[in-house]
Amino acid sequence: VLYSLGHFAPLGARIRGLFLKHQKTGNPLVDSVAEHSATSNQAYAQFLGDARFVAAVGLLFCWHQRTPAKIFPVIYAAVAWHFSGKMSRLMIICGPIVSMLAGYPVGIVVDWCLQQFLNLLCAPRPLTEPQKELRSGGMGSIFRVLWSYCQPMALPTEAQDALKLLD
Repeated sequence: VLYSLGHFAPLGARIRGLFLKHQKTGNPLVDSVAEHSATSNQAYAQFLGDARFVAAVGLLFCWHQRTPAKIFPVIYAAVAWHFSGKMSRLMIICGPIVSMLAGYPVGIVVDWCLQQFLNLLCAPRPLTEPQKELRSGGMGSIFRVLWSYCQPMALPTEAQDALKLLD
């Protein structure tokens, strides 16, 4: 209804260019504009460097440990990859997500290394659990007394030896 009343204008050429492949117009000046060309692999290598490979590992960590906070980087990475592939000047939106995703695996490795180092210096002493005494009273004590009399009849010696081996 609102469209028929003229409230919505058609999408502009720049917006359509994000979703449709650029068609040659025949005008060399228009066709040579950098924003209409797709981003090359060399541009990704030059501006993002090796962090893009570490970011791929971070993307796997986000996908593996799915929480609402880690779905956002996955969506952001998909949007940045799609739009930077359409227009070379939109590659600027890849910088923040690549640094965020590259930070996940680097942070995990640094946290692990710090934890190991701190455990060497001042690890907490292992707690020894006090041995629990057998309770007296109740059904447990009745079962234990009856079992001590009935065990030789219920389990032959061979079965008792096999159970001791399992323990």
